[in-house]
Amino acid sequence: MIMKIVKKKDLDRLKRLPNGIEGVAKTLETDIKSGIPDDKKKIGRQRARFGSNTYKKPPSEGLFLAIWRSLQAFAILNDLVNILAAFILLLAASIFGNFLRPSLKSKVRNSSENQIEVLRGNKRKKISMYEIVVGDVVCLKIGDKFPADGLLVEGNNLQVEEDDQGGETVQVDPDENPFLFSGSIVVNSDYSECKMMVTTVGMKAKWCEMISQQNCYSSENSTMEDPVRKLTLPIRLKVGLPIAFLVYLIRYFTGNTKDINGDQEFNHGHLRNFWDSSMLDIVGTAFTIVAVTIADSLRLSVPVTSFYSKKRMLGDLEMASELSGCENMAFFTTI
Repeated sequence: MIMKIVKKKDLDRLKRLPNGIEGVAKTLETDIKSGIPDDKKKIGRQRARFGSNTYKKPPSEGLFLAIWRSLQAFAILNDLVNILAAFILLLAASIFGNFLRPSLKSKVRNSSENQIEVLRGNKRKKISMYEIVVGDVVCLKIGDKFPADGLLVEGNNLQVEEDDQGGETVQVDPDENPFLFSGSIVVNSDYSECKMMVTTVGMKAKWCEMISQQNCYSSENSTMEDPVRKLTLPIRLKVGLPIAFLVYLIRYFTGNTKDINGDQEFNHGHLRNFWDSSMLDIVGTAFTIVAVTIADSLRLSVPVTSFYSKKRMLGDLEMASELSGCENMAFFTTI
């Protein structure tokens, strides 16, 4: 019941509870001022009763599966060197992104930035955010992220930035709006620090909804590469192919191409030997440029840019739920 009250910001229902927030603390077997007792058995009971502040990680993708997924994006390639080079570069970028991304996330999760300060047994103690249990009183300063869902028990004029509000600042008050959610950031406060009582941890917390969305989006067939494929097809057929043929035909019929003996292949309107001329090389080169250079250069840039952006965001403990939104952001002029 307490979890539902916090998630729905049900202030009326919270006030109807006996003694309000203090009554919630009594139900959760904790104390607003001193926190839960620093006792392993007590902490174990809290963890067994309310769950741990962890979530189920999706199984990591193996190396061979990453290679297979990357191979599925290609058609059958011929033996030209430039096509093979483009294939290897794109394959390496895709494998690097798909196979190493989970390890990068784990590295961020286990970093020292995940250490937070809690009150246990009326003493301050630094623990990992993944060791938090329901009933813990967490001490937070300006710029800190809330590690779980809970209620504000100390702090006036607290301003937090919530993810579900589009990054807007929300005013939090112990009497009017004491609800705090994991992932939110402390923006401003009258006190040097604020204190929250944890009510929801792990998969039941609001932050895990974002994790679930991330997994759902990753399982969809539509990716950022799909619009690129749709874009490259008309470029190849309507722009690249005519220009390539036009340039090489102009060079050929103006006498700028020569055979192996150094003689002009097209002279005074006559072609010396079509099958031994460079005309076939011109046609092959034109198709190579259109089929490979335009398409694979764009398809190579997308996974490389995507992987770099994800790595930068993971450094700030952020996660992109739908990278295709970057395509829409390119059309905005004012935010």
